[in-house]
Amino acid sequence: MALVVEDGTGTDPAANSYASVQEWKSYWVERGYDFSAYTDSQISVALIKATFYIEVTFRNQFYGFPLLVDQPLCWPRVGVYVNGVYVEGIHINLKRATFEYAKRALPATADLLPDPADTDATGQIVKRKRTEVGPIKKEIEYAGSGAPLMKRYPAADKWLEDFKPSGGGTIRA
Repeated sequence: MALVVEDGTGTDPAANSYASVQEWKSYWVERGYDFSAYTDSQISVALIKATFYIEVTFRNQFYGFPLLVDQPLCWPRVGVYVNGVYVEGIHINLKRATFEYAKRALPATADLLPDPADTDATGQIVKRKRTEVGPIKKEIEYAGSGAPLMKRYPAADKWLEDFKPSGGGTIRA
């Protein structure tokens, strides 16, 4: 699949990324990250994975509404303000989040939404399991509240705070 960057109009049905390879490289050069081990194709795949992660994780949390009914991604949006300024097209912080998530999607075998290996049939994460044979005892300790947990990416997640209610920004929809 070829990388097709959303241009901020919502009209390209093939759009599958919020950022280009060149934008990603520029962002990481400024931060001193050595990405020479990765090809442009690998970075493209990572950008597509990052955009997919944003879409499936946050699409129903963002302020405002998609610009067009049939646009392929949830941005661009209408009714979104950051610090009192109306957001048009693809905001730089959405791109920054995409850059951060994409870095975590490298190498190509990395997955931002991996299937948990340590869950039971209920989907809960098992912290500790103990079984005794005689007389039979079974003990399972779950992580957290017992609800399935998702991995967090704080450096990337922070860039999206202004676009959703859990953030501390001044946004109105």
